[in-house]
Amino acid sequence: MLHFDPAQPAAYPNGRTFTEDVIDIRVALLTKNEAPPTGLTPHTDTLDRFPYLGDPHPAATS
Repeated sequence: MLHFDPAQPAAYPNGRTFTEDVIDIRVALLTKNEAPPTGLTPHTDTLDRFPYLGDPHPAATS
């Protein structure tokens, strides 16, 4: 269970922030650090109002 105290800032163990890279952390935990990191990074262009994320990132071309 994830506990949250609104009197404290959002950060582990009091919830998590919107930009935390929880996928890489979770995969590392589940695989005992055997799976390589995804190389993806959280958004850095968050807004202070809903929908919180900025414009979509352009698709990568190969």
